[in-house]
Amino acid sequence: MKTIEVLGTGPSIQQYQDRGNSTIGVNDIFRIRYVDRLLIMDRPDRFSKYQLDVIVNSKPVMFYTDSHVAKLWKPYLKCFFTFKKAKKPADPSTLGNWKRVPYHVDSTYTAVCLAYLLRADTIILNGVDLRDHPDLKHYWKQGVIQKAYGSLQYELNRRGTGLFVGSLDSPLSNILPLYNYG
Repeated sequence: MKTIEVLGTGPSIQQYQDRGNSTIGVNDIFRIRYVDRLLIMDRPDRFSKYQLDVIVNSKPVMFYTDSHVAKLWKPYLKCFFTFKKAKKPADPSTLGNWKRVPYHVDSTYTAVCLAYLLRADTIILNGVDLRDHPDLKHYWKQGVIQKAYGSLQYELNRRGTGLFVGSLDSPLSNILPLYNYG
């Protein structure tokens, strides 16, 4: 059994406790905590100087990014793995295919898909709040994010992988079950 925890930078990350599971973080997560793998979907110029410094000075085991922005990250980071995004957003039909990784408006969605590709049978979201994110809150209000995660959970469950939240403080807890750390 392999558990991977996907870590975002939302407020509920404060509830996260390291239990020794593999981790995939997004963006400038290293300002909060260390993760094994780091995923960045945006161009470097989308980050503030402070955020970019955090990313550049992070030391994950592996850095993942979309092939469309990979060349922009080469001056900053080593230890790269690039992939192409699926042809359309929130399409879990390509789940399990390194050639076309599913994506959505938030990087954590793609991080969940990477966790599946890394053979996780349990994926736990921590700090993946999105409702108050300055660029994503309108998607939350429209239900777009909830629908995307609901479809992704359905497809993962169909394939034998569980998708959970790690805290009831996460707004996704009204869509995804709470993981019982026991």
